[in-house]
Amino acid sequence: MFLSALNKRAMEDTKTSRIRFTDEEKRAIVQRCKESGLSKNKFAAQNNIKYYTLVSWFEKERNEATAKSGQSFLQVAAPVQEGVFAELKTEHGITLRFFKSVEPSYFQTLLKK
Repeated sequence: MFLSALNKRAMEDTKTSRIRFTDEEKRAIVQRCKESGLSKNKFAAQNNIKYYTLVSWFEKERNEATAKSGQSFLQVAAPVQEGVFAELKTEHGITLRFFKSVEPSYFQTLLKK
């Protein structure tokens, strides 16, 4: 029902205008997408929402949840390399290799600088 009202609003707008959603509407749409069991692509197509717009709403929700939790790092399993304890690759192409266990406070200190 909620999405059909939004679809109606979308159809009433002209093709040159942009539909604006409130933060509350965006959160509700993300929740409906999760509950639908559909892929983001199918859900977006069925509800007249641009796929990448929907993806950005999911990303924003994830970032907000991470910020609220105070969590800065996500623990992941890494392939075992001889002598390497952990490896971190940044979005800028920098690779940091750690050859022994490091306390989380060490990473916090690095981030502060």
